[in-house]
Amino acid sequence: MNEEVHEEEGVGTLCNGAVPVGESNSPAQLSENVTSLTSDGKNSKLIMCQFCTSKILEPQMGKFIEKECGLPRITASKAAPSQECDILKEFFQVDNIYHFLNLGFSNNVGHVKYLACADCEAGPIGYQDLQSGLSYVAIERVRLV
Repeated sequence: MNEEVHEEEGVGTLCNGAVPVGESNSPAQLSENVTSLTSDGKNSKLIMCQFCTSKILEPQMGKFIEKECGLPRITASKAAPSQECDILKEFFQVDNIYHFLNLGFSNNVGHVKYLACADCEAGPIGYQDLQSGLSYVAIERVRLV
C-alpha cells in the first residue's frame, strides 16, 4: 500500500498516515449530546462495540477531546479496510492501552495503529498515536450505555 503523508497546519488525517492536528477540550465547545455522555470531561457511560455486546472501555477512563481527523470507513469483521475516509471530530482519549477491556490493534500504518473490537473485529473505531502512545476512540463509532 502506497501511503502519502500530508502534514498541513490545521488539517489532520489518518487515512494517509499523518497525525491529526488541531484539538480542543474546552467545556464551552461541548455539544449538548456530548455533555450528556461526559462527566468531569470524561466518559460517563460504558463504551461498547456498536455491532456486538463487547465492552471496550469502563466509565471515567477516557477524556473527551475534539480533534479533526479522518478514519477509514468502518467495516465489520476482517473485511479489507476501506480506502474512503470519514472525517470525525469527537473522541475519548485514553492514556494507557491497558485501560481497554476488549480491543484489537492493527499493524502500524504510518505513525498510528487502528483500533477495532477484539470480539467481532469491527473497525476502525479509533486509533493509537505511536509517537505519543495516546489512543483515541471515535464517539460516532461506538455505543455508550
